[in-house]
Amino acid sequence: MVATDAPALAAFGSSRERFESVLAFLESAEAAKLGHGELETALEQQGRELLRQLYQDHLDLRAHQEVRLQEVVDVQGVGRGAAEAGHERCLTTVFGDVQVRRIAYRSRGHDNLYPADGVLNLPTEKHSHGLRRLAAVEAARDSFDATVEAVHRASGQRMGKRQVEGLAQQAAADFVAFYEARQRPAGDAEDLVVLSCDGKGVIMRHDALRPVTAEAAANATTKLPTRLSRGEKRNRKSMAEVGAVYDATPAPRTPSDILPATDEERSEAAPGPSAKAKWLTASVVDDAAFHVLEYLWAAAWCFYKEGDPTAEGWVRKHASTVLAGRATKVAGAIRRAATKAGLDPLERPSAERCAVYLTNKARYLDYPTALKEGWPIATGVIEGACRHLVKDRMDLTGARWGLDGAEAVLKLRALRSNGDFDEYWRYHLARERERLHESRYANKVIPRAA
Repeated sequence: MVATDAPALAAFGSSRERFESVLAFLESAEAAKLGHGELETALEQQGRELLRQLYQDHLDLRAHQEVRLQEVVDVQGVGRGAAEAGHERCLTTVFGDVQVRRIAYRSRGHDNLYPADGVLNLPTEKHSHGLRRLAAVEAARDSFDATVEAVHRASGQRMGKRQVEGLAQQAAADFVAFYEARQRPAGDAEDLVVLSCDGKGVIMRHDALRPVTAEAAANATTKLPTRLSRGEKRNRKSMAEVGAVYDATPAPRTPSDILPATDEERSEAAPGPSAKAKWLTASVVDDAAFHVLEYLWAAAWCFYKEGDPTAEGWVRKHASTVLAGRATKVAGAIRRAATKAGLDPLERPSAERCAVYLTNKARYLDYPTALKEGWPIATGVIEGACRHLVKDRMDLTGARWGLDGAEAVLKLRALRSNGDFDEYWRYHLARERERLHESRYANKVIPRAA
């Protein structure tokens, strides 16, 4: 028979009473009349209160067993000679509110130190790490309004929209440090390491726009009072830049594999390299890249009416020339075509942008080498990443983002997409202990009883 400490038994007296009340309810005639769904709801509510009481009783036991330390010294070498028991603070957990009592170590003119807070790794705010994690998971999936409801369903706790947004921002705080410290496994020796980048606009609140975008929005005029005309912008977006890093086995190809013109070429087209060990990241930064084909299609509408099927042949011809390594030749041809068509400056901006892009980026558009060596040139991986990380979450109807909230959600979505969230969370909690507690004490060590 295992002996049990009497104070421990007494500490959990309230939990035992609560458990007995749950049993009494289940044995009652009232419970016997309930349908299974009603019984489920009642037991969920009573069970959550039982768990809250267990949590509270455990904290009370810790407070009862906390031993006064002989020496507590802060990081500046200032000792805390006075100790005062019974200092309380509230902690809102996934089960409900609990009170944490502990010894405060004091010195006139200096902040109190609470070693017990460090052992518990308490946050500075009242919401527990469990609620922070729940808010982070749900905010990465859906809107902050939906997150408020999801947290309430899962825990019974009512939080405000700004509170869950703040918790999500705190949860993402160690994203960069986590990946900087993490060593990824090496790929196969013959594989390529591919870096791909792209951008997707995110609608921002006016106070979160970059200065140049905010100025453009303030000075913008439109032809029509109720809607935008072609080419007009609201100037209310910031660019979320997305990055993908992955391994790929080389797969040599030719231009006809990329742009097959006949059924025979399509049936014989060699497959391109496929991505593996993919890693994604995203951040709200300055404007990002634009793809060659998108520039060509934008230029095509300077010469053709929208929807004209012959535009596809124009784009195919020029894209094939770019794939052959002659980007500057295409740039010159587009400028000559614009001049020959008599397009004035207002009618040819897309054509000119395409020509400038092809001229400035010509040395980077070495498609003949890329195809010969079997390197990937398609943008499916990064376009999928833009859709998954940015569009599926940031483009929800009515969403208007602040910079910090957008950045946090992008990072949380990247962690989940990479399959790293659980490992990151352990790292995040360790960093929290270091930041909030260990950093306050001499030698960065939280003092404990021997």
